[in-house]
Amino acid sequence: MENFVGYVGYQPPLNAVSAKGLIADETIPPGLATALVSREAYANGNAYLTLTAPGERRWQTAWADFRSG
Repeated sequence: MENFVGYVGYQPPLNAVSAKGLIADETIPPGLATALVSREAYANGNAYLTLTAPGERRWQTAWADFRSG
């Protein structure tokens, strides 16, 4: 939990926390509840979705802008 709150901000193991718990103790604001990974999200092997062609272009453009400063 210290790593999540005080160091890098990576989510701790799913068995240690829940979105409800992190919101209840005011570790994260309610608006970030859906950004946390739940056990249910991993139920099917943590499958990732592919971006659409327009989404991929937006991602590449944003990444290029970020890298160029």
